[in-house]
Amino acid sequence: MLFSALSLQALALFATSVIADATIDDDTPLNITKTVQDPPNIVSYAGKPEYYDERRASRSIVSEAKYAELLNMPPPNVSADQLESLRLHNAARAGRRLKAVIWDPTLESAARDWANYIAGINSLEHSSSAQRPNQGENLAYSKSSAPILNPASIGTQLWLDEVSNYHGEAIPKGNFQAYGHYTQCMWSTTYKIGVATAQAADGSYYTVARYSPPGNIVGKVPYGTPPSAATG
Repeated sequence: MLFSALSLQALALFATSVIADATIDDDTPLNITKTVQDPPNIVSYAGKPEYYDERRASRSIVSEAKYAELLNMPPPNVSADQLESLRLHNAARAGRRLKAVIWDPTLESAARDWANYIAGINSLEHSSSAQRPNQGENLAYSKSSAPILNPASIGTQLWLDEVSNYHGEAIPKGNFQAYGHYTQCMWSTTYKIGVATAQAADGSYYTVARYSPPGNIVGKVPYGTPPSAATG
């Protein structure tokens, strides 16, 4: 199994979106309490984040009323691990005064299909932009000598832990692996998410998160005051 420029944080991503100047201290610790602890001897790897050109990003608008309706609907048929991933995303976003992301079954299904594929080939690889139009993507790989009960939330926490590497800079066309998963999680105009995991034959886990509208637009920053209606 090949990994390029791997680090000891289980990750990898893709994304698109828009907008806004950072108005909050980027180095402020998130202090998000984890409800499930990692197993011992866990090993995680990161792939290379990808960026979006703004010209490739599409925009969608949902009314405040529809957004509120969706936000108040409990996610259907999701695991405790998936719920924890959603909670971690939204706890971090709340700390930056960003709107909560909503669980989306269509994004979950797309994430599951890709997780099954990369687990089958046992390789941390991004889907192509054609395979996920107007969707961002974060990937995580985890393996441990002990059972892993929460691969989705482990991956999510690793993405969010990149906050210490992010200092408010705009997304570049070059390497931004140190913080690119975090910025996708925190993109102000992203408002839908779906997360799924799959286990490879060797017992390792692959986690895929899909985001819509996507983030990591070249030349843009993640934070800001979202419009009155959630947009992408």
